[in-house]
Amino acid sequence: MIPRRAYITALVSFGVKGICAFFITYLLANSLDARDFALWATLFSFGTILGVAELGVGQLILTTFHEKKVRNVTDEQLASDSVAAMVVLSAVVLMISSLLLSWMHLLDDIRWRELLLATILVRLVVVPHGAYLSALERYHERKLAEALSFAASALFIFWGVRENLDVSTLLLGMNVIVTLGSFSIAVRATRLGMPRARITAVAPHDLRRVFSESFPYFVSNVSSLATYGGFIALSALILDSLAVARLSLLHNLLLMHAYQVFELIFRSVQPRMHDASIMRRLKVLVGLSFVGSLAASGLVGAWLLSHVFRKYEYTNGELMVYTAFVFLEIYYLMLTSQMQMSSSMKNKLQWISILKAGCFVALLVVASAANHPSLFAYSTLLIVYSGSLAYVVRRISRNAERATAQGATG
Repeated sequence: MIPRRAYITALVSFGVKGICAFFITYLLANSLDARDFALWATLFSFGTILGVAELGVGQLILTTFHEKKVRNVTDEQLASDSVAAMVVLSAVVLMISSLLLSWMHLLDDIRWRELLLATILVRLVVVPHGAYLSALERYHERKLAEALSFAASALFIFWGVRENLDVSTLLLGMNVIVTLGSFSIAVRATRLGMPRARITAVAPHDLRRVFSESFPYFVSNVSSLATYGGFIALSALILDSLAVARLSLLHNLLLMHAYQVFELIFRSVQPRMHDASIMRRLKVLVGLSFVGSLAASGLVGAWLLSHVFRKYEYTNGELMVYTAFVFLEIYYLMLTSQMQMSSSMKNKLQWISILKAGCFVALLVVASAANHPSLFAYSTLLIVYSGSLAYVVRRISRNAERATAQGATG
């Protein structure tokens, strides 16, 4: 059984990281101009995309080591293969991303761009170590390391803002701190018995084995890569700097916080989501939360944001439309969480994830025709996108339930 102290550590770490992240956003949004803040948000969003470029290797390591831990065996070859795969992958992604950004001219105004990318991508090398800690049920130690690195980053940003450092220096400094924090996870995992990697002994066919076995995990999470992790970076392709800055604030304050809260709720009851009464309660919770949030965003949302973030103004209509998008995403999360409890849904979930990511790209193509659409118009398109996918997922879920019921009675 996992010690109660571990739960408390994870919860406190989660809170500290969230507070520090909000503090960093608050400082930068009120000290940088809209153009520089948009650059900050775009780079961090792009960095999130690179951070999950491990192609599902983390989940593969977590699942494999957990199963082998139960049988009290180790897999040194998998450790060597996975770390070597991350070294090779980080180098390849660095070259591709550098060429891509140069071609798109997306972050031309940021100095040391390649060094920044390398600082972010080197964190891929420690992905297997973090997964190993989770397999040992030491997830709280990962969260503690992340919280401490964000606390140190908040102190650096506070000092950097007072010293009037430019956005490039702020980005480099924070990413260096976060990367050092991630390597503390590797040190801890090694001390707990993570088999040491023997990169020189790894053959190309071993790398292919790692990526072929991890790819299904990556496919299942590809929609999160687009809609949550890379949301701002992809949106920056069609929005102007001011709209990107305003959207980034809404994304971090509304979507990400609400998503994490409801994900925690859904995961805690996920094994019982086959119970109709549980699903009814969850739907009522989501519905009441939506109505309350919609009312709050329409009545005091614009006033509150104008006082906290003085440089940016929002209309009640913009906040209400974006709030509707947020809760459609939460409803989608609830439906897919329920489907994940059925092994027969594995392939359907992968195709749904691909469909969601593909539709988001299609949305960007449609929005680009407007030549820098307004935040209200863009949020309206997001509602159509998310609502349509939630409807499709609901239909798939209902059809599966009917098929299961017919099979049971037959």
